[in-house]
Amino acid sequence: MYFLIVRPGNLERDAHDKMVASLAKDDQVVTQGGIFGKIVRVSDETVVIEIASNTRITLEKKLVARRVNDAASA
Repeated sequence: MYFLIVRPGNLERDAHDKMVASLAKDDQVVTQGGIFGKIVRVSDETVVIEIASNTRITLEKKLVARRVNDAASA
């Protein structure tokens, strides 16, 4: 049961945590809410994402779902 349910969830969470820790300026990302944008600033707990010209939002890092570049190469 552990290998069918718990282990895959742990692996996915670990991969997401590593991705979040490696976020950097100019990364193209998608949030969990489906918003596409470019990271303009990264701090310990938050990221500022530019979603349109002169339109920026601040989010918790953990709300970034994935990098757009990673999905294209996968």
